[in-house]
Amino acid sequence: MNKIFKKLINHFLYPKQSIFFDIRKIYNIYCYLMITHYYKVHIPKTEFLIKPDFIDLLNLYKIILKRKPKCVLEIGAGCSTWVILSSLQKNYLNDNIKPTFFSMEQNQEYLEKMKSFFSVNDFKILQFMKTDLKIQKINGEKVSICDPLPKIKINFLYEDREDHAETSIAADALLIEHMMPDDYFICVDGMKTTVMFFKKNLKRNYSISKGIFSGTNFEPKN
Repeated sequence: MNKIFKKLINHFLYPKQSIFFDIRKIYNIYCYLMITHYYKVHIPKTEFLIKPDFIDLLNLYKIILKRKPKCVLEIGAGCSTWVILSSLQKNYLNDNIKPTFFSMEQNQEYLEKMKSFFSVNDFKILQFMKTDLKIQKINGEKVSICDPLPKIKINFLYEDREDHAETSIAADALLIEHMMPDDYFICVDGMKTTVMFFKKNLKRNYSISKGIFSGTNFEPKN
């Protein structure tokens, strides 16, 4: 009863914000149904995973189905790992596009738990990698980068890792941009300071879009 009362008060005090969050909750339910029932992606229920944001997950799934990347790099393993893997497997079945998927994680214990949920068949596509963060300066700003980063051509990079204690800017996508193919696509989940840094420093031309409720997409202009 107390929660309901507070909610009603907030609707009067902050009507726009309250309506925004109400709409987001409804949309998240829709995205949950799309991911789990329509696309039939199985995300296990476990205590070590952060509660999934199905709006971000559906954004990821649909972009990968559309762009059909051959190589995906995820920085920050989690619920998104199942969604990315499932979309790549679907592309392989539909279009015979044999993908490679690297998922990087900073915490070794968490990484081992993640590995235990996947099958031998999954590992034909998916490869987990342990990484650490190091600090350097780029264009006068302190940033963190993963070390190591795989030396491969990436078509799709998803940035969703934990921040370094000294800076909230994750510069991985920028650091490797000059080596990537023309269809190099970047998706950043939240991470506002990283998004602002990319907008100022990425060298290529991108169409930048942010869903009302989901992350920011940097789509290469052809």
